[in-house]
Amino acid sequence: MSPATLGAVAGRARLGVALWSCVACIVAPGSGADSGPVREFPLPDLSRPSSIASGPDGALWFVDYGRGRIGRFDPASETLTEFPGTTSGGGNDITTGPDGNLWFTEGSLKKIGRLTPSGDLTEFSSANGFALDITSGPDGNLWFTTSRSTIGQMSTTGGVRLFSVRRQCYTYGITSGPDGNLWFTEATANRVGRITPAGNARDFLIPTPNSNPAGITLGADGNLWFAEQNGNRIGRATPEGVITEFPVPTPQSNPLDVVGGPDGNVWFTELSADRIGRISPAGAITEYPTTGGPYGIASGPDGNVWFTEFGADRLARINLGVTTQPPSGLSVAAGTVESGDAGSLAARDADELSISSKGTPGLTAWHGVMESVPNSLTDLRVTYTGGNSATATQVIQIRNFTTGSWKVLDSRTVGPAEVRVKNLVPPGPAADYVSGETGSGEVWVRVRTTAASGSFVQHANLMRITYTLG
Repeated sequence: MSPATLGAVAGRARLGVALWSCVACIVAPGSGADSGPVREFPLPDLSRPSSIASGPDGALWFVDYGRGRIGRFDPASETLTEFPGTTSGGGNDITTGPDGNLWFTEGSLKKIGRLTPSGDLTEFSSANGFALDITSGPDGNLWFTTSRSTIGQMSTTGGVRLFSVRRQCYTYGITSGPDGNLWFTEATANRVGRITPAGNARDFLIPTPNSNPAGITLGADGNLWFAEQNGNRIGRATPEGVITEFPVPTPQSNPLDVVGGPDGNVWFTELSADRIGRISPAGAITEYPTTGGPYGIASGPDGNVWFTEFGADRLARINLGVTTQPPSGLSVAAGTVESGDAGSLAARDADELSISSKGTPGLTAWHGVMESVPNSLTDLRVTYTGGNSATATQVIQIRNFTTGSWKVLDSRTVGPAEVRVKNLVPPGPAADYVSGETGSGEVWVRVRTTAASGSFVQHANLMRITYTLG
């Protein structure tokens, strides 16, 4: 969410921003302050951090709205690096693009910025759109909301198309849905909208009048979850558009941004109540106190939830006790490795594992090996990102060592556009998927891909498991 958005929708004032040159500074390990499960990390004065996203490089990236920069925070070394982000007007939302770069909106400038992980900045016009929130779409493009009753689509080379929505409204949050469409909120129309990659839109009325829906995210349960600023509720919409609302316990908390957490719950910020909320798929809400106006929120690469504190110039982390682990080994049963290795699957970046298919129809089959995984694990989940040079059927499986069989987690058609499939949960006890009965063992995740049309090259960019300990 952006301060500019709040200024237009909720009556809050915008802040002025100046251009700064690139600067790197170090936040020494241990300098963060702990308060229960929440740990805060100070930023330079007047940073006014707003939106935050998990980057392709294992870092957190955020909008330094107060000083016109884009910040990068490494959770392992607790190092902060900052890059010039905009010439004026402040950045709004930020996301990781399908090309492995960071993309952010510059609403008042009618621009969208592309920043490489190394700090090279390119700006593109967002046409007639006052760009607000932004997300990666299922079609390999960026999608963004605007203040002019439109949804924007931008290619990774800067080409723009604008699609009109059904009503005169201020479109706000946006996310990719489980159905191959984009889902968004209509703040001033009190609706949740859905738009296909071809630009066909429809919307669904929220039961609470004038709820002012804001951030929206995909939950682990396959539903869309959104925050209602004025309604003081968290809403859940099924892919069919059936909406259920859950009241936030703290009155007038101003829930703003939402994210699907690595623990299977949805987490949200309560801007006016200085709290972070957690809502289970069944609707049970737990709140955690924080300080300084929690604003944007993201699921971090370290298996924790991270958020910004706009009023206190801080980043903060909620420790979920979640372990994230990429493969340390690789086994190829069908196909030939053209480039990369198991290390190429640790982060979504330019370093890919490329495997050419074997035979006709073309086939690749390989699995990543995660070592030293405790048998006492619970809540095991799998995430994979990849694409193919030609359209092919991709099946993600996990080895059940108890039954000696492969269990299918996901099956879909995947072409050249990279597809991220996250938080896949295997059925039954998590320990069944760890080799050995005691201590630690291995977890195997297999990707088997076939193309009836002939040969292809598979490009695997990221594979990881997340788990908690019982």
